[in-house]
Amino acid sequence: IWMLLESESFCSTGSMDAVYSSHVLGQLYAHELPIALAEMKRVLTRDGLLVAIVPDLQAVARMIVDDRLLDTAYESPAGSITPFAIIYGHRGSIRTGRSRTANRGGFTLTTLTDALRAAGFASVMGKRRESAFDLWGLAVPEPMPEDELRALFAAVLSD
Repeated sequence: IWMLLESESFCSTGSMDAVYSSHVLGQLYAHELPIALAEMKRVLTRDGLLVAIVPDLQAVARMIVDDRLLDTAYESPAGSITPFAIIYGHRGSIRTGRSRTANRGGFTLTTLTDALRAAGFASVMGKRRESAFDLWGLAVPEPMPEDELRALFAAVLSD
């Protein structure tokens, strides 16, 4: 995604009101993450927002500690999702040639919000949905009062 974003002909600076990234950031190598987040920030308008959804490695780790690496964590349209699939990528997708969907990184709530702040987002908020094994992050380029950020977060990231 960041390669598309960094092409000025595809997305000009400040041209997007929102960027929605669902389970993409974990597919990037660690050195690619800051580049991708910087590009997402670049294409946003001053009052735009980034919504990032990533797997929650802490929730997954609980299953692994219980020796449940290949047990079903939840069902998806792609089939049963196991802790193994959450960490490394869905084996069925990878087997059919979609190797780019393999995960190369991962997040806890702290590392997700830290990465968003490090990318220059002025206001960041996140939450854990442990039963869904995911983390949701909201980031905006400009400073926002906490009460406004909480209201936006509740409106955009409701369950």
